[in-house]
Amino acid sequence: MRSCELVAPRFGGGKIPVWQDGLLWEVPVVAGPDQGWGLWRLEDHQARFVRPAAAWERERALPGRPRQVVYLVEELKSGLWKAAGPGRKELLVTLVDQGAVFDAVRVVDGGLRWWSLGLASGRAGKARRWREALERGHTVPNLKPGLARARSQNDPGQVLTRAVEMAGGRLLSWVSVANGYQVTWERQGQRITSMVDRQLNLQHAGFCLANTDRQHDLTSLVSLITERGMSAEEYYYGGGWS
Repeated sequence: MRSCELVAPRFGGGKIPVWQDGLLWEVPVVAGPDQGWGLWRLEDHQARFVRPAAAWERERALPGRPRQVVYLVEELKSGLWKAAGPGRKELLVTLVDQGAVFDAVRVVDGGLRWWSLGLASGRAGKARRWREALERGHTVPNLKPGLARARSQNDPGQVLTRAVEMAGGRLLSWVSVANGYQVTWERQGQRITSMVDRQLNLQHAGFCLANTDRQHDLTSLVSLITERGMSAEEYYYGGGWS
């Protein structure tokens, strides 16, 4: 990987996505804020934060990657939204630093996530009409029925269910504990019990992640079952939360 300065997003975890020569790299971060767009200096296969990225720099980030406009539907946690894309396809959009339900947002495909570039101009009227229809108890015909009504953002069970389902899993049970939730979920026949904090950041995976637990949230953890091709024999259950 070439040494250089470039604009890239970060949303928790210890790495940033970097595209070079058509390949996606996840580069470890030496120092920098946990969340936001920034100018990063790449040296010795590590990224060091230089400064926050300006709006015009965001627009030029990740050159050549697909871009589109989506509509925010439901906030899962701070900066993380479910959105409706072209063809009513559901997307998970990160780094939404401002916005409300049905706002139009420009996003870029970062390979593993869709990243928000900011609000799309000229579409505020449509978002306002949709919100007014929602307040009157009407559905929004442009969106699929499951996305047309915003659900309660204060019900932990709904929030946990959505976070697991976004990665193709199924929530089996959850228990509120000190500073978070103990969550039991399954995907591809694998049943896992994990621990997350109130913002759904991972505390303990429930299987061995080689000390990278804190780099994930609940949704990205569930997605690992397919991405890494894990099987039951590869899981290591450590007997409690030690």
